[in-house]
Amino acid sequence: MGSSAAAIVAAYAAADALLPAEARRGTESVFQAAAAWEGHPDNVAPAVFGG
Repeated sequence: MGSSAAAIVAAYAAADALLPAEARRGTESVFQAAAAWEGHPDNVAPAVFGG
C-alpha cells in the first residue's frame, strides 16, 4: 500500500464523513474516486477495504 494512496483515501473518506448523512456516498464511492485520482487501484483497494 503506497503512502500516496493512503493519503488520498484518507482525504476522500474524511470529506465523505463530513457530508450530511443523506449525502454520503460510502466506501465504494471513496474507492472509485481515490482510484481515479491516484491511478493505482491496487494501492487504493487495501487502503479502503483493508487487507
